[in-house]
Amino acid sequence: MRLGENTKITVLLFICAFILLGNLGGWELAGTDEPRYAQIAREMMETGQYLLPHCNGELYPHKPPVLFWLIALCSRPFGDITAFSARLPSALAGLGLILLTYLFGKKLYDPFTGLVAAFILCTSKEFFEVATSVHFDVIFAFCSTLALLFFYHGYTSSAGGKKFYILSYLSMGCAQLVKGPAGMLIPLITLVLFLAAQKDIRKIREIHLGKGIVIAVGMLLLWLVPACLAGGKAYTDNIIFTQGAGRTGGHEGPFYFYLLDFPLKAVPWILFLPSACIYFWGARKKGLNIRLPLMWFAATFVFFSLVPAKRSLYLLPLYPAFSLIMAKFLSDACALEQAEQRSKIFSTPFFLFFAILLVCGIGALIALMGSFGAVKDIMPVKSALYPVAFLAVLGGGLGIYFLRRKKSLRYLFNFLGIILVCAYFFTVETVLPAISAMRPGQELCKKMQDMIGPRELVIASFEPEYFNYFLHRYPIPVIKDDVPAVEKAMTSSKKAYYLAKETDYEDAPGELKNMVTVLDTAEIGRIKVYLLGNKAAAGSPKKTRL
Repeated sequence: MRLGENTKITVLLFICAFILLGNLGGWELAGTDEPRYAQIAREMMETGQYLLPHCNGELYPHKPPVLFWLIALCSRPFGDITAFSARLPSALAGLGLILLTYLFGKKLYDPFTGLVAAFILCTSKEFFEVATSVHFDVIFAFCSTLALLFFYHGYTSSAGGKKFYILSYLSMGCAQLVKGPAGMLIPLITLVLFLAAQKDIRKIREIHLGKGIVIAVGMLLLWLVPACLAGGKAYTDNIIFTQGAGRTGGHEGPFYFYLLDFPLKAVPWILFLPSACIYFWGARKKGLNIRLPLMWFAATFVFFSLVPAKRSLYLLPLYPAFSLIMAKFLSDACALEQAEQRSKIFSTPFFLFFAILLVCGIGALIALMGSFGAVKDIMPVKSALYPVAFLAVLGGGLGIYFLRRKKSLRYLFNFLGIILVCAYFFTVETVLPAISAMRPGQELCKKMQDMIGPRELVIASFEPEYFNYFLHRYPIPVIKDDVPAVEKAMTSSKKAYYLAKETDYEDAPGELKNMVTVLDTAEIGRIKVYLLGNKAAAGSPKKTRL
């Protein structure tokens, strides 16, 4: 019995929910962003200050507050921020984005293409990584995609289009509350490019653009005006002029950054892009309807290429567009195959995928069974990586076998999907928890919990959000370049501890180094952290929990 399309998307959403939510708290928050955002939400909950985000007791003027509000809301039932509750908004937004992509594909093309697009999105590497972490970008992508979906409903509606346009602008306003002006600019640039490509630029008069901009900006101002009044000039300058201009500290990159980065993050579906380009170019005179996702992709890609700050996850809003383009290619390929017009351009990407999978699987097994080079660093997670490596070998070998047997493209697509679902399941159930367990930063925090009492002084030479979160301790005073202040703390007769980056410790004067003892070190993100103690702290560590 063939399943209906509604049943299929329900099954797909259920599978995605099982993977995204089933073990979402199975590994600790990692890096610097996840603990930072969790800590900001925790301080909101504990202080009741929801208008202005704070981190380590200080104003945090770098992001709008929607993500922190959502984390706090999801954490209420738990009484505190947990790894699960902190990631829950991203995972739920990811499920919503999968559904929106299906609805977009169904509206643009047909239910089957929408289903394929939804599956391509949820099995893209970058989407999976961001939807299982604490970040703004999947929520931002959800809001901007919703804005474009409402716009397209209004554009294609014979009557009542105005209400869809208004809903589109409201969605842009929500996107701005997540991540600033880009939430309005990307959808607006997309729809203008689309109308120009449609040779329907006069339609701008009918989409209530002026009123829409007022609505979208007005939604942002409902929070921004009182926040700036409460935060003062320094907060206002940072949130509007610095962050609004796309400057986010150490994330600057060259304009061509995404040309090199995107192909590495859009696996495995990037393998289908060359064949899709050949197909669409050959069929360009047949009126294929890919203008909207194409303009959407181009607008987002160029916009973030021009913005100074660059990170892989910033491109997440274009992944639904990429998925729609790839889905149209694959659905057309299946239709042509049924008409006995199968071409090598359709089967070649599958061969590349299965061949690369087989080679990588064999290479991984050889590496795991050895004990040389970088493999020594991942020995504790070998048991978790073995199933993934075996899956790659089995999947790649069977895929090539099915290709030689000339199985249908739908059959190959379904088999590829099974491999990816299994791979992501193993990743969240075994690989990520195993990697988390061997992170040295968490071990350092456990030692500090046993060593440091709640009244004992802890200072830092850097922003200590990681330690704020895992030690449940704030504020931790930050003393960067004031050597006399550090010396004063370290010469105290009471126990005092100093968290310093490796470079800060190495550059410290000899007198200060003689005052402290290195109690422990750990790699956290990209920096090496030293836990230093004064003579009192180095003498007899205390066994009091924080």
